[in-house]
Amino acid sequence: MGKTLLTRIAHIASLLALFTVLLFGCYAWWWLSVPQNMPIARVSVYAPYDHLSHDDIQQVILPLTKQGFL
Repeated sequence: MGKTLLTRIAHIASLLALFTVLLFGCYAWWWLSVPQNMPIARVSVYAPYDHLSHDDIQQVILPLTKQGFL
């Protein structure tokens, strides 16, 4: 009887762990689906524009948005 009780406890613990991982995964997926919660929502460049223009910086950043990095 002791072995079956330990087996049941192990099964319950594994199901609880699986449920917890799924719950946190769903929460993270929901949280990242909101545009304001993305890891990088805005890029600010603080530098003199002596050798760069606004368009040069935009050309570098725009391909990253299509790949899903921003």
